[in-house]
Amino acid sequence: MSRRCVYIVLLAVYAVALSVITLRAQHPGTGASATWVPLTGIWHLLTESEGNTYLDVGSVVGNIVLFVPLGWLLPMVWPQLQSLRRVVVLVAACSIAIELAQFAVPGRTPTTDDVLLNTVGGLIGAIMFFAPLTVGLRYPPES
Repeated sequence: MSRRCVYIVLLAVYAVALSVITLRAQHPGTGASATWVPLTGIWHLLTESEGNTYLDVGSVVGNIVLFVPLGWLLPMVWPQLQSLRRVVVLVAACSIAIELAQFAVPGRTPTTDDVLLNTVGGLIGAIMFFAPLTVGLRYPPES
């Protein structure tokens, strides 16, 4: 099996896991209302020290970490995405699609903060992919 096939399988497994994590129904009433003002939830988390819980901080970190693999796998699978800008735009589009789909899922609340955090995660993954290229290393490394 070629390396590209392995990365395609990894991307498919990741897409299924991402769908299960982000589109699984939750108990009604567990989510807040949809928030469309960017950075509102993050600002609230940073300024309301007594209300912060590990769950809140974990949600912020989780939204970033969840999209790191996407930012790394997309240019690995599709050579035409060999641009940081293209990868970040595609990651943001995927995140927006997920947030829009969450309208139909009970207990899920779409927010612009999730899109921003997901996009940051994809950017981190893309930087991890492109960083070796900027110092002249071949990617993927030959084995």
